[in-house]
Amino acid sequence: MNNKQEEYEQCIDQMINSKKGTLLGYLKEFLLKKKYDDWWSQPEAMKFINERVVKDGGVGWWKGVDKGKKNPDGSPANFGDGGRNVEKFRQEDYEGCFDTKNSKREGPFRLNIQKYNEYKGSTKSHSFSEEIKNFVKKRSKGRCELCGHKGKLEIDHFIPKEKGGESTLENANALCGRCNDKKCAMEPREFMKKEFERQKKYWEERGMGKEFNELR
Repeated sequence: MNNKQEEYEQCIDQMINSKKGTLLGYLKEFLLKKKYDDWWSQPEAMKFINERVVKDGGVGWWKGVDKGKKNPDGSPANFGDGGRNVEKFRQEDYEGCFDTKNSKREGPFRLNIQKYNEYKGSTKSHSFSEEIKNFVKKRSKGRCELCGHKGKLEIDHFIPKEKGGESTLENANALCGRCNDKKCAMEPREFMKKEFERQKKYWEERGMGKEFNELR
Protein backbone atom coordinates (compact mmCIF):
# COMPACT_ATOMS: atom_id res chain seq x y z
CA MET A 1 0.00 0.00 0.00
CA ASN A 2 1.43 3.39 -0.97
CA ASN A 3 1.59 6.27 1.50
CA LYS A 4 -1.20 8.25 -0.22
CA GLN A 5 -3.61 5.32 -0.08
CA GLU A 6 -2.78 4.63 3.55
CA GLU A 7 -3.30 8.30 4.44
CA TYR A 8 -6.60 8.30 2.53
CA GLU A 9 -7.91 5.29 4.46
CA GLN A 10 -6.86 6.85 7.77
CA CYS A 11 -8.79 10.00 6.85
CA ILE A 12 -11.97 8.04 6.04
CA ASP A 13 -11.61 6.09 9.29
CA GLN A 14 -11.36 9.35 11.25
CA MET A 15 -14.26 11.00 9.39
CA ILE A 16 -16.78 8.18 9.90
CA ASN A 17 -17.06 6.24 13.16
CA SER A 18 -20.64 5.00 12.59
CA LYS A 19 -21.29 1.31 13.13
CA LYS A 20 -22.00 -1.22 10.41
CA GLY A 21 -25.68 -1.25 9.50
CA THR A 22 -26.12 2.52 9.40
CA LEU A 23 -26.10 4.58 6.23
CA LEU A 24 -22.81 6.26 7.16
CA GLY A 25 -21.36 2.91 8.15
CA TYR A 26 -22.02 1.61 4.64
CA LEU A 27 -20.78 4.88 3.14
CA LYS A 28 -17.51 4.31 4.99
CA GLU A 29 -17.32 0.80 3.55
CA PHE A 30 -17.98 2.23 0.07
CA LEU A 31 -15.28 4.92 0.39
CA LEU A 32 -12.70 2.47 1.73
CA LYS A 33 -13.09 0.43 -1.46
CA LYS A 34 -11.97 3.47 -3.44
CA LYS A 35 -8.43 4.50 -4.30
CA TYR A 36 -7.27 7.83 -2.91
CA ASP A 37 -7.57 9.50 -6.34
CA ASP A 38 -10.85 7.85 -7.42
CA TRP A 39 -13.90 9.96 -8.24
CA TRP A 40 -17.35 8.80 -7.06
CA SER A 41 -20.93 9.96 -7.47
CA GLN A 42 -23.83 10.12 -5.03
CA PRO A 43 -25.99 7.69 -7.06
CA GLU A 44 -23.05 5.25 -7.12
CA ALA A 45 -22.69 5.48 -3.34
CA MET A 46 -26.44 5.00 -2.74
CA LYS A 47 -26.54 1.99 -5.07
CA PHE A 48 -23.75 0.36 -3.05
CA ILE A 49 -25.39 1.23 0.28
CA ASN A 50 -28.80 -0.09 -0.72
CA GLU A 51 -27.34 -3.31 -2.08
CA ARG A 52 -25.45 -3.87 1.18
CA VAL A 53 -28.58 -3.26 3.27
CA VAL A 54 -30.57 -5.76 1.23
CA LYS A 55 -27.75 -8.29 1.44
CA ASP A 56 -27.66 -7.92 5.23
CA GLY A 57 -31.42 -8.32 5.59
CA GLY A 58 -33.15 -5.01 4.95
CA VAL A 59 -33.54 -1.69 6.75
CA GLY A 60 -33.32 -2.09 10.51
CA TRP A 61 -31.79 -5.56 10.52
CA TRP A 62 -29.13 -4.48 13.03
CA LYS A 63 -31.86 -3.44 15.49
CA GLY A 64 -33.40 -6.88 15.46
CA VAL A 65 -36.66 -5.58 14.01
CA ASP A 66 -38.11 -8.73 12.47
CA LYS A 67 -34.70 -9.29 10.84
CA GLY A 68 -35.12 -6.09 8.85
CA LYS A 69 -38.02 -4.34 7.14
CA LYS A 70 -39.47 -5.99 4.07
CA ASN A 71 -40.98 -4.86 0.79
CA PRO A 72 -44.62 -5.83 0.06
CA ASP A 73 -43.35 -8.90 -1.80
CA GLY A 74 -41.38 -10.04 1.26
CA SER A 75 -37.94 -9.10 -0.07
CA PRO A 76 -35.51 -7.09 2.15
CA ALA A 77 -36.12 -3.32 1.93
CA ASN A 78 -33.30 -0.89 1.20
CA PHE A 79 -32.62 2.59 2.58
CA GLY A 80 -34.59 4.32 -0.16
CA ASP A 81 -33.43 7.86 -0.86
CA GLY A 82 -30.72 8.55 1.68
CA GLY A 83 -29.04 11.14 -0.50
CA ARG A 84 -29.60 13.94 2.01
CA ASN A 85 -27.48 12.07 4.56
CA VAL A 86 -24.64 11.74 2.06
CA GLU A 87 -24.95 15.44 1.18
CA LYS A 88 -24.83 16.42 4.85
CA PHE A 89 -21.69 14.33 5.40
CA ARG A 90 -19.95 15.82 2.38
CA GLN A 91 -21.18 19.43 2.43
CA GLU A 92 -21.78 20.12 6.12
CA ASP A 93 -19.88 17.72 8.35
CA TYR A 94 -16.80 18.03 6.11
CA GLU A 95 -17.54 21.19 4.16
CA GLY A 96 -14.97 21.93 1.48
CA CYS A 97 -13.03 18.69 1.94
CA PHE A 98 -14.25 17.12 -1.30
CA ASP A 99 -13.21 18.24 -4.77
CA THR A 100 -15.87 18.21 -7.48
CA LYS A 101 -15.73 18.34 -11.27
CA ASN A 102 -18.90 20.41 -11.67
CA SER A 103 -21.75 22.03 -9.73
CA LYS A 104 -24.07 19.03 -9.93
CA ARG A 105 -25.40 17.65 -6.64
CA GLU A 106 -24.75 14.09 -7.81
CA GLY A 107 -21.04 14.63 -8.28
CA PRO A 108 -18.52 13.29 -9.08
CA PHE A 109 -16.58 13.94 -5.88
CA ARG A 110 -13.16 13.05 -4.50
CA LEU A 111 -11.69 13.52 -1.03
CA ASN A 112 -8.97 16.15 -0.95
CA ILE A 113 -6.62 14.84 1.72
CA GLN A 114 -4.81 18.15 2.13
CA LYS A 115 -8.09 20.07 2.64
CA TYR A 116 -9.25 17.49 5.19
CA ASN A 117 -5.97 17.76 7.12
CA GLU A 118 -6.37 21.55 7.19
CA TYR A 119 -10.10 21.42 8.01
CA LYS A 120 -11.17 23.51 10.99
CA GLY A 121 -14.91 22.80 10.96
CA SER A 122 -18.01 23.75 9.02
CA THR A 123 -18.92 27.40 8.50
CA LYS A 124 -22.65 26.53 8.47
CA SER A 125 -24.77 27.79 11.36
CA HIS A 126 -22.22 27.28 14.12
CA SER A 127 -20.49 30.63 13.62
CA PHE A 128 -23.67 32.57 14.43
CA SER A 129 -24.42 33.28 18.06
CA GLU A 130 -27.27 31.36 19.69
CA GLU A 131 -29.12 34.66 20.07
CA ILE A 132 -28.98 35.30 16.31
CA LYS A 133 -29.93 31.74 15.41
CA ASN A 134 -32.93 31.82 17.73
CA PHE A 135 -34.06 35.22 16.43
CA VAL A 136 -33.83 34.14 12.77
CA LYS A 137 -35.69 30.88 13.42
CA LYS A 138 -38.45 32.83 15.18
CA ARG A 139 -38.56 35.36 12.35
CA SER A 140 -38.91 32.58 9.77
CA LYS A 141 -41.78 30.97 11.73
CA GLY A 142 -40.15 27.59 11.18
CA ARG A 143 -40.10 27.90 7.40
CA CYS A 144 -37.28 28.13 4.88
CA GLU A 145 -37.01 31.80 3.93
CA LEU A 146 -36.28 30.81 0.34
CA CYS A 147 -38.70 28.00 -0.60
CA GLY A 148 -41.15 28.11 2.31
CA HIS A 149 -40.60 24.48 3.36
CA LYS A 150 -41.46 23.87 7.01
CA GLY A 151 -39.06 21.67 8.93
CA LYS A 152 -35.48 21.58 10.18
CA LEU A 153 -33.68 24.83 9.38
CA GLU A 154 -30.05 25.85 8.98
CA ILE A 155 -28.87 29.41 9.57
CA ASP A 156 -27.03 30.46 6.43
CA HIS A 157 -24.82 33.41 5.53
CA PHE A 158 -26.70 35.47 2.90
CA ILE A 159 -23.34 36.70 1.64
CA PRO A 160 -21.07 33.63 2.08
CA LYS A 161 -18.26 33.74 4.61
CA GLU A 162 -15.90 32.78 1.78
CA LYS A 163 -16.90 36.03 0.02
CA GLY A 164 -16.50 38.23 3.10
CA GLY A 165 -19.94 37.79 4.68
CA GLU A 166 -20.04 38.31 8.45
CA SER A 167 -21.90 36.29 11.08
CA THR A 168 -24.31 39.12 11.88
CA LEU A 169 -28.10 39.26 12.12
CA GLU A 170 -28.28 41.31 8.93
CA ASN A 171 -26.42 38.55 7.06
CA ALA A 172 -28.35 35.60 8.50
CA ASN A 173 -31.21 33.73 6.88
CA ALA A 174 -33.00 30.48 7.66
CA LEU A 175 -32.85 27.85 4.93
CA CYS A 176 -33.86 24.21 4.69
CA GLY A 177 -31.03 21.76 4.02
CA ARG A 178 -31.85 21.47 0.31
CA CYS A 179 -31.83 25.24 -0.30
CA ASN A 180 -28.67 25.69 1.77
CA ASP A 181 -26.91 22.98 -0.25
CA LYS A 182 -28.18 24.49 -3.51
CA LYS A 183 -27.10 28.01 -2.60
CA CYS A 184 -23.81 26.73 -1.14
CA ALA A 185 -21.07 29.40 -1.38
CA MET A 186 -22.64 31.39 -4.22
CA GLU A 187 -23.11 35.14 -3.89
CA PRO A 188 -26.78 36.27 -3.92
CA ARG A 189 -26.64 37.70 -7.46
CA GLU A 190 -25.05 34.54 -8.89
CA PHE A 191 -27.51 32.30 -7.05
CA MET A 192 -30.60 34.24 -8.13
CA LYS A 193 -29.42 34.33 -11.74
CA LYS A 194 -29.19 30.52 -11.75
CA GLU A 195 -32.57 30.23 -10.01
CA PHE A 196 -34.16 32.57 -12.57
CA GLU A 197 -32.77 30.56 -15.49
CA ARG A 198 -33.98 27.32 -13.90
CA GLN A 199 -37.50 28.68 -13.40
CA LYS A 200 -37.56 30.20 -16.90
CA LYS A 201 -36.61 26.85 -18.46
CA TYR A 202 -39.25 25.04 -16.38
CA TRP A 203 -42.11 27.26 -17.59
CA GLU A 204 -40.88 27.43 -21.19
CA GLU A 205 -40.80 23.64 -21.42
CA ARG A 206 -44.46 23.66 -20.38
CA GLY A 207 -45.46 26.22 -22.99
CA MET A 208 -45.82 29.09 -20.51
CA GLY A 209 -42.71 31.12 -21.32
CA LYS A 210 -44.81 34.17 -22.28
CA GLU A 211 -46.72 34.11 -19.00
CA PHE A 212 -43.46 33.76 -17.08
CA ASN A 213 -41.95 36.79 -18.82
CA GLU A 214 -45.06 38.86 -18.06
CA LEU A 215 -44.41 38.34 -14.33
CA ARG A 216 -41.00 40.03 -14.52
